[in-house]
Amino acid sequence: MVSRLLQVRTGRHPHELLILIASTVLGLVGTVLPGEISSAIATVMDGWTVHAFWAGLAVFAGASLYGILKRGVEGLLIERVGLFGLAMFYLAYSVAVIDYAGWGGLVSVALPLCFAIGNLGRIWQIRTDLRLVKSYLKDHPDERV
Repeated sequence: MVSRLLQVRTGRHPHELLILIASTVLGLVGTVLPGEISSAIATVMDGWTVHAFWAGLAVFAGASLYGILKRGVEGLLIERVGLFGLAMFYLAYSVAVIDYAGWGGLVSVALPLCFAIGNLGRIWQIRTDLRLVKSYLKDHPDERV
């Protein structure tokens, strides 16, 4: 019996999992106690938007985590959507911190910015992987990935 020529693998790197778990927890806590998590976000955003920001962070981090743990093409698609949303929320966080603290806040947003850029890189990688899967399925129409 010939073994499968193509295997779809989602990212399950410990550092990515820990950052996504931390983002989910921070988002959940920030939804309830936004001023306790980041005074920059609580000051720049007000009312329901600050709660929506933290809830959105938790939702997209949770979706990314779910996509990573789910196998197959569906997992890649869910991870890609989650990572895109998470990148946008971390970019918004960075803008809010710089708006709040000025360019002196750039050090505070170095890691969130790098994480957002890393997310965009992973999205590109997923895109490439999905194209490979599509090409593979074109040549092997009876396969299930």
